[in-house]
Amino acid sequence: MRLLFTIALLFGGVSVWAQYYMDVSTKDGDRILIPITNVDSVRIIDESGLNQPNGTYNGYEYVDLGLSVMWASYNIGANSPEEPGKFFAWGEVTPKDEYTLENYKFFDGYSYSKYAKDSTSVYRDNKTILDKRDDAARYNMGGKWRMPTMNEFQELVDNCTFSYTTFNGVDVITAFSKINGKSIIFPRIDGKGYLCYFWTSSLFEYGDPGAIAFYGFGNSGGYLRYQGFTVRGVYSETEEVPTITATVQFDANGGNGEMQPIRIWSDDVSDSIIIPSNIFTREGYKFTGWNTAADGSGTSYKEKEVVSMGQDMTLYAQWKEKIYLETLDGKIVKFTESVGSEYEASYGALVTLLPQRDIENAGLSADDYIGINLTYNWYGLGVKVINCIYINTKDYSLFSPTQYVAYTDESFEIGGTPYGATYGPGRIMFGNFEGAFDTQTNTLTFSHSAVWLVDVGSLQMGTDNYKVEFEEIIE
Repeated sequence: MRLLFTIALLFGGVSVWAQYYMDVSTKDGDRILIPITNVDSVRIIDESGLNQPNGTYNGYEYVDLGLSVMWASYNIGANSPEEPGKFFAWGEVTPKDEYTLENYKFFDGYSYSKYAKDSTSVYRDNKTILDKRDDAARYNMGGKWRMPTMNEFQELVDNCTFSYTTFNGVDVITAFSKINGKSIIFPRIDGKGYLCYFWTSSLFEYGDPGAIAFYGFGNSGGYLRYQGFTVRGVYSETEEVPTITATVQFDANGGNGEMQPIRIWSDDVSDSIIIPSNIFTREGYKFTGWNTAADGSGTSYKEKEVVSMGQDMTLYAQWKEKIYLETLDGKIVKFTESVGSEYEASYGALVTLLPQRDIENAGLSADDYIGINLTYNWYGLGVKVINCIYINTKDYSLFSPTQYVAYTDESFEIGGTPYGATYGPGRIMFGNFEGAFDTQTNTLTFSHSAVWLVDVGSLQMGTDNYKVEFEEIIE
């Protein structure tokens, strides 16, 4: 229905034009006055007239808003316009259960490994737009579909008016094209009670951590790229249809799970990829890397390694059987210590695994050793000791730094031992470490000498003998 307004008042034979308003009252009591001079036409439409697609491309509906690109009718993973669909970290093409910096594809534990502008980063590449292989829309929708750039999202904002509306009973934001009157719907809420954010393919200009996302009535900003946001695809009819030039497949090789392949497209700027982190699992085994041969006889690759992939390739997960204590990371185990056979105490020790970098900093190979910290109360006397132990995964021999140090600020008495006396404050130094790990009984035995150092000198405490039974206990 189209209503045209022409209003004139005549006073004493003189034509007088006055300012008139369209008075709109809503059911919730709001009253909106719109100057008649600002009204071109009035239409009454129902929600079925919103978000009407112009057609489909590569199996996905699109709306032509008269802009440089066609916009998909709804988000990736959604079945209708009001649904948020799936969530993606910026540059990742598959959704996850949780989104953290640690599990982000382009973070190596120290810095961002791709799309890095920081001059201190060893990966500095100054890329500001996603490669197509890292584009969630390209990967999930195929063909010419891709994520919009910041400029394309801004073009949408500049050439549309936005309104809060509802669709299928859900609050949404509707953009009406100023060019051709077509409309497109964006979900307003992400299903968890938060505003919907939409990734662009553009990196944030100021600082490495961020990429650009839009929300609400065309608001935008830089957001941490490992966060999970929604994605709306676009495509341009003037672009050529890209082809896949190479595909990298991932084989669990005895493990469980699924990893999506990496596709390299003809419109990518390079054929280099970052080897992804493994998400396969295998009971009783730990992942050690990738190899082009299932038996490990081919070319090996590490997670987060940057490599050139100019042809199709399958990478097989490599596994090594776990040592039992690896499953007890962060748990309390039974710990027994004694001086000769005359003093013995049993209580708990905390087991924590050392990260790979700590093993390598000790001059050892992370492929051949695991490292553990044993944290315990020395003889129950309130002296905290942390023993750092490296276990060879081939022959289960032990390696340890030659010295451990524990401190106490108070004096204490050792009774019932050959040394029954009072000591402290001061520090204890440990050395001459010897020991072995028994894989049959999952027991670690070791010994070292202890020297008690005080301000006036030192006292040789003798040899401490230890047994650690790696069964979780509850204290």
